[in-house]
Amino acid sequence: MHPSGPQGKSNQLDVCDPLNLRTPGGSAVARGVVYVCPVGRSFIVRADGTIALAEVATCSDALHIADRFFVLVAANQAYRTMAIVLSGAGWDGTEGVCAVRAQQGVVLVQDEASAFVWGMPKAALETGCVDLVLSPQEIGPLLLHLVRDGNPLAILRGSVAALSSCTPASVPPALHDALRTLLATALTKHHTDLGNIQLADRETGTLAIVGQRGFGLDFLSGAALLGMLSTHFHRPRRLTREELRWLGRHSRHAADTVERLAATPS
Repeated sequence: MHPSGPQGKSNQLDVCDPLNLRTPGGSAVARGVVYVCPVGRSFIVRADGTIALAEVATCSDALHIADRFFVLVAANQAYRTMAIVLSGAGWDGTEGVCAVRAQQGVVLVQDEASAFVWGMPKAALETGCVDLVLSPQEIGPLLLHLVRDGNPLAILRGSVAALSSCTPASVPPALHDALRTLLATALTKHHTDLGNIQLADRETGTLAIVGQRGFGLDFLSGAALLGMLSTHFHRPRRLTREELRWLGRHSRHAADTVERLAATPS
């Protein structure tokens, strides 16, 4: 990321969920790590699968940083490669996505509506090598389905289309960022990576997901019933063990009831 980039976008990682950020040092790629490339450097992937940095020596190198990286990853990982082209100016990445497609990899690009600058996604799309055009909110769940759950891309296209047709909750950006931070804090406190925040729409009486972590397309597409049952105390108090056991049994009973009734023809 370049420090002269658009204000607010260059700091995007600062407002997202806590990430394990590293600069590559020639070691093997680690699970759960986001590798950040400093200005004036480019990523290189060696034949043994390790990732390192290389100096950007010429103007041509500077204009093809993404191309070089995508080509190296495709040569190393073949059909397991997934290239994602996000907001950015220029045409860097076009040769790289073609290399990924030639190895039967997957290519995703950010949609025009959500991109601050649609130059790179547009150029990639024009190559004819792009599998799907998505918003950032759709990319995360799709990655879970593809990488974590091992689902083929072909069977997910319908889920992506259904998710795209859903009207998202209208939440101010500042509130959205605050909710993401609250969710990340709660997940860290509870030692889990699965959670969501829902807000009630007073006009429709429905719940809308405004932030989530760890859920795939099947959860977000609205294919399954989603609800929330909550009880409240006038004053905070600690629940007894018996009350906690009862809540567990009642939660399972409620889930079973909803599942049974949802499957019953009306």
